[in-house]
Amino acid sequence: MTYNREEHLKALAELYPELKTETDKTEIERLLQRVARDASFILPDESQHCLSFNIFFDALPLRIESAKEELLNRLQEEKEAYLAIEGNELDHAALVGILEAVSDEDLHAATDSAVPVYSREIDEIWFLHVNELEEAYENSGIGDNPRENNGMTAIYCYIEEALQEYASEWRQSQLDKLES
Repeated sequence: MTYNREEHLKALAELYPELKTETDKTEIERLLQRVARDASFILPDESQHCLSFNIFFDALPLRIESAKEELLNRLQEEKEAYLAIEGNELDHAALVGILEAVSDEDLHAATDSAVPVYSREIDEIWFLHVNELEEAYENSGIGDNPRENNGMTAIYCYIEEALQEYASEWRQSQLDKLES
């Protein structure tokens, strides 16, 4: 596979007419070059030909969903335990108590279990979400280097933010159910 800049720029102009500036085209072109570079031809035998591309897989949303499920299970356990006590009714104060019972340790465990440990996956997540990860790291106020610990710390901060938001949404949905 050979890379032809003129052909790719022409294809870019046709596919993405909104790309007006040379900078826009250059960014997309770099991505295309990377795909072209990462493409590998595999010839298992003379009769079969297969083209394999190393394309990025965005694992971050799946990791966040997994952490949300873990947190939801913990919230449901606390809710059921609270309601199992005779005379307890679910109200605003009870929901606050349930959220407080799901400790920082539970939130940490759910977040920590969702953070990838393999360099390739970390690098792919950083490639796809660099701005969001840097922002989450800055919002946490824990340091100056978002690539600390191979970038895992910023990923942790991003997932933790998502879980905090999810817990808040869960509380609001439970309150809405009470009011209706």
